[in-house]
Amino acid sequence: MAVKTRDGVNDFSKTVGQRVRTYRKRAGLSQEELAEKAGLHSTYISIVERGEKNVTLRIVYQISAALGVPLDELFANIRIKGDRHSVAKACYEIILSMPEGDQEAVYRILEEISVLRSAH
Repeated sequence: MAVKTRDGVNDFSKTVGQRVRTYRKRAGLSQEELAEKAGLHSTYISIVERGEKNVTLRIVYQISAALGVPLDELFANIRIKGDRHSVAKACYEIILSMPEGDQEAVYRILEEISVLRSAH
């Protein structure tokens, strides 16, 4: 995926950062603990999670290894802002960060909305 605009880079960095935060929280790690495992400074992890820095692939690999998450999962299905899937991606990121019980509740709500829409 070639990203040419500054906004596109920011969107990409923010999405990867959100995923790092999601997986870090899911692992029950603080930013400091993840930084230590990845051999980085905790301030750097904070910057990555906020998408404020366009990090190198080597750094993302160190973070993914420390999280025990395959590198491709951090990059899977990333869409750039303005893309027709951007709303779905944003919803996915929110749902992914929720506990499993909440994810199931959201799924049931979406099923009901789908049934109501098809009835019209």
